[in-house]
Amino acid sequence: VMEKRGIDVVQFHSCVKHGYHSGVRIDYNKSIFESDAEFEAHKKSLLEKLKNNNSIRKDLMNSDQVIITLGYNDLIYKLNVSDELNSSKFYKIITEIEKDYNSLIEEIRKYTPNKIIVILYPDTYKEDYYLKKGIVYLNELLKKNKEVTYIDTYDLLNNRQKYFSNPYSFYPNREGYRVISREIIRKTLEK
Repeated sequence: VMEKRGIDVVQFHSCVKHGYHSGVRIDYNKSIFESDAEFEAHKKSLLEKLKNNNSIRKDLMNSDQVIITLGYNDLIYKLNVSDELNSSKFYKIITEIEKDYNSLIEEIRKYTPNKIIVILYPDTYKEDYYLKKGIVYLNELLKKNKEVTYIDTYDLLNNRQKYFSNPYSFYPNREGYRVISREIIRKTLEK
């Protein structure tokens, strides 16, 4: 019989540049939010917040693991503000996001030796060449960081009809989140 115990988790949502932080306690069947930092998506990057917020650093030091859920915001924002997007500008954007991501992981590692789980980008419904290409490139690049454990939702949620209630949504339905949750538990229990 497995002894029931909680796992203290620090979770970063959304994206590297415009994310927010929550301290979460998971006791296998339910989540209880113990703290929630203010959402400042357009004021500070997540990396800046981590460097300048003692509360976040303390949460990291006391956590059993860290979960980072990457969203599309960084990629979509940079693609949308880029004038006359071309291959050269596209690769520059990808390189910037990869650099920000690796800096974030490096900064997190200063405060915790514990497991970092990263939930990667799922596929998108949008028929946008650079967005789709960016998702594929970033998933491949971000997997290269040996400091983290990955959950690849691109493949995990590849059946859009099953895992997305609205075919035009970036957000999975309940079943999609259930599949991701099972994968988080599986990765959490891996040594």
